[in-house]
Amino acid sequence: MGHLPFNPWITLALIQKKHCGIDEIQLKDLLLTPESIGKAFNLDSITLLEVLRNLEKLGEAKIIRTAGLDVVRIKHPKQQYIDCVQKYYESIANERA
Repeated sequence: MGHLPFNPWITLALIQKKHCGIDEIQLKDLLLTPESIGKAFNLDSITLLEVLRNLEKLGEAKIIRTAGLDVVRIKHPKQQYIDCVQKYYESIANERA
């Protein structure tokens, strides 16, 4: 699909806004529940996985797909939404420096 238009910190911010404190989240919940990242950006399952792989490359999450257990494990589940937004702005500043 090429380059996705959002930064992995935005992905994590949206996940944390809905699921803060939860260390493992089912992929179907990220895709289908109201106010989830899948609903917010109208993602299909393939695009959601691509978005999550970018988050995984950042080291903030791990996708686990074994025997029907399709989850994403969040490295810092208690990290707040606003912290992710701040890291997003820091990453933009670092790109421009």
